[in-house]
Amino acid sequence: GMWAMAMARIQVLGLLANAHASVAPPRPAGVALRSKEFRLLGAGCDAAVTLDAGSSFAEGTRRFALPNGREIGVRETSFGEGKLGYSLWTAGIALATWVCADPSRVRDKAVLELGSGVGLAGFACACAGARSVTLSDMDRVCADDRDSPTGLLSSLRRSVHENALAEAVLVRRIDWREHVRAAAPSPGLGGAASRG
Repeated sequence: GMWAMAMARIQVLGLLANAHASVAPPRPAGVALRSKEFRLLGAGCDAAVTLDAGSSFAEGTRRFALPNGREIGVRETSFGEGKLGYSLWTAGIALATWVCADPSRVRDKAVLELGSGVGLAGFACACAGARSVTLSDMDRVCADDRDSPTGLLSSLRRSVHENALAEAVLVRRIDWREHVRAAAPSPGLGGAASRG
C-alpha cells in the first residue's frame, strides 16, 4: 500500500540522484522542465535532479526551480575533496520536495536542520516562508582553532548569500561529539568513573 509507494518513490529519487550529468535522467510524468534544465520541486515532481550547464555531477552547482517561481542553487565538490557534507544527498532532495509540496508545513516556523550539508532542504524551507532557518553541520577544523572551518560551512554560507537568503538563514557549526562529552557523567558525581 502506502509503504510500497513511498519506497518506490525513494528508489526513483535514488536512481536519479546517482545519474551522471552526461546522461539525461528519465522524465517521469508530472515533472516539469524549465529553461537551463532546471527541475521543479513540489507536488508530483519526484525527479528533482538535473545539473545546470557547465557543471558535473562531482563538482559544481545544482539549480532547482521551486513552485513559487524562486530558483535556488547548491554548491557541491567531489567526495574525495569534501567527504559526506559536500554533495547533495537523495534525502535532501526528498525533504526539499516534501517541503515544496506543502509550504504550510514550515511557513512562519523556526526550522533547525541538523547535518545540512549543501543546504537544499533548508533553502527550500526558507523559500517556503519559514520565519527563520538554522543550517548546521560539523566541519573539519584547524587543530589550533576549532572555530575556523576549513570549507564546508564557508561553502554553505556562500550558497546562502548567492541565493539571497541571508536575512532568513543562519549557518552554525555543531559537533555532536562535544555535546555527548558534555553530557557524560563527571567523576565523583556517581558516574562509572567514580566506582572503585
